Amino acid sequence: MSDDFIPATQRADGTWRKARRVKPGYVPPEEVKAYESAGKKFVRRREDAGIVGMTKKSNTSKPKTAQKNERQTAKMIMQKVLAERGAEGNNTSSSSKKKKKNKKKLQGEEKKEKEEEVKDVDPQVEAQKRARKIKKKLKQIDTLQGKLDSGEKTLEDLDEDQKVKLTLRKSLEEELAALNLS
Repeated sequence: MSDDFIPATQRADGTWRKARRVKPGYVPPEEVKAYESAGKKFVRRREDAGIVGMTKKSNTSKPKTAQKNERQTAKMIMQKVLAERGAEGNNTSSSSKKKKKNKKKLQGEEKKEKEEEVKDVDPQVEAQKRARKIKKKLKQIDTLQGKLDSGEKTLEDLDEDQKVKLTLRKSLEEELAALNLS
């Protein structure tokens, strides 16, 4: 029976480890390959194979956000160049201005059509919707006021929106009363 030895080694602090006797075929734990299940092996092989007929891309491509930022900066530069040309009196910018005006007109017409559709709605239904919205806001104001009264929150803890909401209580109650009367 032949025994193998792991020779003595020096540690980082300068001290020495003893030589160790090991059995033949011994593999140190740090050199033992980690267990890989059959499922992991299958997935790894499938990923390595890729999609049939598709060439592999190199990992040198930029992330989507970086590509998007580059497109945006290029677009901004083009807009600046066009604006400078427009200042010089170039006709290309005037045609783009006309296109923008036409687009705004179309958007305005679409808004008018939507407003006309809204006007066709029953005013009683609209009043009920508005009343529900006001009641919801009043309920939020009540819970906020309750927290202030109990000492759970102080005025300093509140956001600007919350402070404004507290000041709107009277006007909301008046609006709700007006809706209920009509």
